[in-house]
Amino acid sequence: MLSNEVQRLIINDVKEAPFYSVMADTTPDISHKDCLAICVRYPRNGEAVERLLEVAEGKDKTGLGTGTEIIDILTKNSLCTNNLAFQSYDYASNMSGSINGAQANVSKIVGHNVIYIPCQAHRINTFIEHGSSNKRYSILCKEMSDLDNVLQLRNLSKTTWTARAESIKAVWCSFEAICDSLHYISSHQDAYDRMTRTKAHETLETKHLSLVDAATLIDTTIKILEEINLDTNSMNNLIDSAIAFSTTLGINPENDFKIHHRHKKPPTWLDKNSKTQVEFNMHTFYRKEFKCVLSTFINLSKDNLKKCIDVILPLYKLFSVPFKKEDISIENVKNALLLFPPNSSLAKCKDAEAVQAELEILRSLEIKPDLTTANIFEKCEEIKHILPLAKTVCDLALTAPVSVATNERTFSKLKLIKTHLRSTISDSRLNSLMILSIEKDVVDKLNLSNIVNNWASLKNRRIQLL
Repeated sequence: MLSNEVQRLIINDVKEAPFYSVMADTTPDISHKDCLAICVRYPRNGEAVERLLEVAEGKDKTGLGTGTEIIDILTKNSLCTNNLAFQSYDYASNMSGSINGAQANVSKIVGHNVIYIPCQAHRINTFIEHGSSNKRYSILCKEMSDLDNVLQLRNLSKTTWTARAESIKAVWCSFEAICDSLHYISSHQDAYDRMTRTKAHETLETKHLSLVDAATLIDTTIKILEEINLDTNSMNNLIDSAIAFSTTLGINPENDFKIHHRHKKPPTWLDKNSKTQVEFNMHTFYRKEFKCVLSTFINLSKDNLKKCIDVILPLYKLFSVPFKKEDISIENVKNALLLFPPNSSLAKCKDAEAVQAELEILRSLEIKPDLTTANIFEKCEEIKHILPLAKTVCDLALTAPVSVATNERTFSKLKLIKTHLRSTISDSRLNSLMILSIEKDVVDKLNLSNIVNNWASLKNRRIQLL
């Protein structure tokens, strides 16, 4: 009854929004069932809200089967599919396929184009999967050598973020060495660059991040990487710091480099001026290696960013910062109106000039050096009664999902709720417990007296409870 009430409140919240998006992901549970987590994202009071709608067993992993299950869950919960604006899944072929994937089948089933936005967190995660630092890893190996029965750290997963007992055991057995290593990195400022020390701190994801801001952040990251790729002095400093650290461990990197990377000069009968060849030393070699890695990462990120922006290009131009008046052109406004789902008030709007005028007024109210997309949305919420058309466009931009991180957090709860001691729990009870655990902020606001009264009236009891 508690979970039903929470679900009812979430569904009513979604129905009050002009449109919503759906995010889905699957993971196997302890009983080897595929769990399909369906989350919804919708605008409310100038912010994006993400909620778990339902957890069900995924019985068909094909694109058509998964797409049908997603729509069935939305329909079962009385959500109108005509208000479905966006969908977001990971890069698995059964989900992202443009012909037979779930995203293509969802659009076919609902009868209109539901814009697919790939999970940005999952995509970036694949780029940096193998980007661990050998320099930091050597510290950990040194600390672990002083301990008994330690295990090498291992990745949770190469493609998904599922937890594994072996990974947790490795962290547990090597916990002391990990702590000592992180302390060493953060305290030895002379041997390590600022970026390396900063990476020892944790970063957090947010549900309220808009896709426009996410694209801007990715673009900024690419620019920073390009600057690093061009900064020869910083690369030399990184190499010098690695040499200094190796020396403290009794390693002579210069000699090792000469042994493994000895530069062979051509014989004089081939090149009489071989001494004039370009200098080849340790710094030259490792700068080249750094540049190869950075160039690959930059190119992959650029390609991903272009695909992400192309999906919502009109909205990106309307709300990206810094402010440019030419971005709010009548062409961009008309293209943005094409992104609205069928039931939206602006889906068939013929007065694009009115929308353009309201957006120009909104942007003119928020011109400052530190302007962000969030500032624009907040301002629009304050004056939504004056600019109703601009408010609807802002809501659409907020509805566009960035990642399926909410689904991944759901799976973290799944591992805590459905354990080997509760492996036979029914799907209905599992769904109820998942909703109560994940949407705790909604549960805390429930009127328990009403729920108790409803429970008491379900059947005749020996003791009168009312």
